[in-house]
Amino acid sequence: MPHREDVILEKKVAELFLAKMSPLLNYAQTASDLPLEEFHLTRPQLNFVKSQSERAEEMLDGFGAKNNRIWYPIRENIALLKNFSEAAYDLLHLLYASQHYNLGEQLEQFVADTIVQKRYLAKILHLGLRAFLQYLEPLGIPLKTTPFVADFQEIDASLQLPFTRRLTETGNGKQQVDTLAISILNSTEEVNNFRHLAAAKPSEWRNLDFDFLSETRLRSMEVNMHVLQSMYDTYIANSEMERSDPDLPILRGRISTALHLLRVSTIFIHFYERHMKMPIPKDEAFLDHTDFFRCVIEYLARYIHVALSTGRKLCSGLLKKYCVVKTVQVKVPPYIGFHVRPSSLVAAIVLHYGCNVTMTIGDSSYDASIFSNIAMANNYIDQKKRAFLLGKLNELDLTPIEQKVANGTLPLSEAVTQVILHLASLNYLRIYQIPLQIQHIPVDQADRSLKSAVFETIRFLINNERQLGILFDVTVSFTGPEQAVDDIAALANANYCETERGEDLPLPRRLAYLNFKRKTLKKPQPQNG
Repeated sequence: MPHREDVILEKKVAELFLAKMSPLLNYAQTASDLPLEEFHLTRPQLNFVKSQSERAEEMLDGFGAKNNRIWYPIRENIALLKNFSEAAYDLLHLLYASQHYNLGEQLEQFVADTIVQKRYLAKILHLGLRAFLQYLEPLGIPLKTTPFVADFQEIDASLQLPFTRRLTETGNGKQQVDTLAISILNSTEEVNNFRHLAAAKPSEWRNLDFDFLSETRLRSMEVNMHVLQSMYDTYIANSEMERSDPDLPILRGRISTALHLLRVSTIFIHFYERHMKMPIPKDEAFLDHTDFFRCVIEYLARYIHVALSTGRKLCSGLLKKYCVVKTVQVKVPPYIGFHVRPSSLVAAIVLHYGCNVTMTIGDSSYDASIFSNIAMANNYIDQKKRAFLLGKLNELDLTPIEQKVANGTLPLSEAVTQVILHLASLNYLRIYQIPLQIQHIPVDQADRSLKSAVFETIRFLINNERQLGILFDVTVSFTGPEQAVDDIAALANANYCETERGEDLPLPRRLAYLNFKRKTLKKPQPQNG
């Protein structure tokens, strides 16, 4: 049985809470008396619910409501009203502003789908306001309500003032557009995760990748998108360049659409992670997981992917439009050549910018967006390295060793090993495995010279066992937009971010976007030469 002091304290808290929250209480009573089909959301109304619920949340946390069995459901209900009134506000803003976001053919379907989610949020808030009244009943204090009167009408969006401001000077507009486009591409590399989410079947919704679909990740993306919108509005909006290039306002629309959808997604996932186990009466289970995830997956994830993927295409087009084409010469991967991982990283840079980059080596040119094309250059690289090594081998006087092999005083395997170690001491070869293990001489001494035996053994140890590498610099040139080829040069200058054994090294900061690509690459396997 509760102590008398506790009862008095709880009654005092209840009276104070109900007195302070009388505006929300009155509105909840008025709203709950309406049929759902007559409960229409407007931004002034949602601002009221959000501000009132934030005030209620502050009071309840001050009272320690989370630790009380009667007050805890009230605190959870207030969290619902606060979160979903904010989500609904962003959704309504997006609904009305989308008319000015240059969404083109997507606009009609987007508006229709947004209206469906608007109704869903209206249902949540309508039943949430009804539940608010129910959760107050155990307090044992009569609820005194008065009719609620307020003007919650939307502003008439048809009243548009004429544009009479002066356009800003373009200045270095090209550089500003390039900077924005590159920033967008760098910040949205994981866009396909949203495509995968949007394609998930209802039976898979409970097992989604919540490492990606988490409040932390979504909030970070939201902040990045807000920064990108600010960059546009600061340096490009209302400029001569924006007026002269129709792709720029379209890009602004994609940024804003993604920003508001990410805000709503963050709120949904925040509530899922923090409050989805709130005690809701069975007849009012309006946060059914199926409906909740239908909004997250079929609407939010789908249209975030649409906005970001089309925005990335626009950025690639802008870079092509304003790019400066240049050529850089770089060394090929110094150890194993263009095997899978360095080739994939180079191709990932080109695909990241969505541009055309040509790799030229010798008399051959390759499309650098296809990693298998880049890997084809290994044939030329290997030829150059083998020719270099054969030339250096021919410069050696191996007569003393050959005589020992001929008279049987030195086994062939030991003779080959001595020559290989000598070549390594001259910095023509790199030994990756110490001590060097030569189990097989791929030539017959009776048919071939010692130099041939050495050369073929080196080829075998390189191609089959990766115990050796030929130290000979081969250069390759990349021609394309300066942003892409400069990144390729940064990768090459960092030895393609791998050790001599083909193991990963940290990427330079400017290439951090390639971390996403690295996750998909497997460790290289030995190749037959």
